[in-house]
Amino acid sequence: MLKYQLIFLGEINDLFQLDRVRHSFKKRFKLSESQTNILFSGKEIILKKDLNQHDALQYALYIDGLGGVCYIEAMKSELFLPEGVTFERRNQIRRAQTERRLHDRSTLNMDRRIHHERRSSVA
Repeated sequence: MLKYQLIFLGEINDLFQLDRVRHSFKKRFKLSESQTNILFSGKEIILKKDLNQHDALQYALYIDGLGGVCYIEAMKSELFLPEGVTFERRNQIRRAQTERRLHDRSTLNMDRRIHHERRSSVA
């Protein structure tokens, strides 16, 4: 199941006034003045993570109703993974392998150089 995150753009809808939107955000989310300034700095801020689609839409509609501009994005960790697969640097089978090369290291290999001697006999 995909998880979503809610991203606020730090902007307001053209139909609203900045002072009213800032005040309503401050009141509804119980923000301090410095938090409100950071929120409306014009930078994208992730407000909420690990949401299902229904909850993400509910939050987006609520913020839109307050006059803010936001969007919903599928979380990157969930985008390309099938069900039940998690991020791991290496899978367990590869970790269990002590010898990653498929040949026996104890065998002698032929010398592939053209001249096998230390110095060529041409002098």
